[in-house]
Amino acid sequence: MAFLLLDAYYLALERAFRTSYNEFIERLGSGTVRMHDLVLAPRTQNLTLETLASVGSFSVWPFYTTLFSVTLTVTWILRG
Repeated sequence: MAFLLLDAYYLALERAFRTSYNEFIERLGSGTVRMHDLVLAPRTQNLTLETLASVGSFSVWPFYTTLFSVTLTVTWILRG
């Protein structure tokens, strides 16, 4: 469970960086870049909500669903 949340957190952080980068590129293309825009940092206002939303991402849930199913199957076989 901890690794699931950690993966979701890093996915949310990656999305925040990508959004920040895309906004910077848009400002660079329009010629409205200011000095403080040169620092690319993720917006962490809703990172907790983004992390919870990332749990349902296709890059996260199939792996952990499969891992959970295999764990239950092996446990059931060993107890049987």
